[in-house]
Amino acid sequence: MFYEQADNAMRTVKREIRRTFNRMGMLGFDEINALSVKKETTAAYDALKSLNQREFLKIAQTAYGKAEKEAEKAGFSPGKTEKKRRFSKAWLLAVLGAYNLVTGYLYEQEAERKRLRTAEALLTAEAYHSRSAYRDALQLAADLWYTQSAQYADTVTDAAVLEAYRACGVETVRWVTAEDGKVCETCLERYGETYRIDKIPAKPHYRCRCYVLPVAK
Repeated sequence: MFYEQADNAMRTVKREIRRTFNRMGMLGFDEINALSVKKETTAAYDALKSLNQREFLKIAQTAYGKAEKEAEKAGFSPGKTEKKRRFSKAWLLAVLGAYNLVTGYLYEQEAERKRLRTAEALLTAEAYHSRSAYRDALQLAADLWYTQSAQYADTVTDAAVLEAYRACGVETVRWVTAEDGKVCETCLERYGETYRIDKIPAKPHYRCRCYVLPVAK
């Protein structure tokens, strides 16, 4: 229900991930050394993080508006200031900076870990003069970054939805399954369950698209 903008954003992100790592794949082995790999991977991951930030802010804005409408359907009315809500980079960095119970890591720390692992793999491929290993390392880096980005697109969506509900005065929500291929036993067990808005359990798995709706006054 709330994830359409996240899906749109991830199509944009996926294209840029492909372009970014394809550019790195154009380097000749005579250009690859510890300094160049650090420079290239730092530039690549910084650019991808910046892109994520821009897309995540769009996601938050759209999800907030949709959640606000759901709250209004349930009989809640946001104030005038809430209707003008605009998400800031500071808000986003706070969401990304919090420990994520689904991923089990911090966004920035994991981004740096991925960069270092990519750099190490590229240097190892260069040491063995293996072009196939170099391409494989870049493909793995692209896949892993997409997975992290997609999960946090959903995390940002969920955070914006809850912010809208709180702004509207929603106190209790009902769990609704996504009815997609990722629904697990835990998702099904929670279907229809109600929770205080500050006591909603963490999503049970990666890319869980279950969502919560306001319980009417």
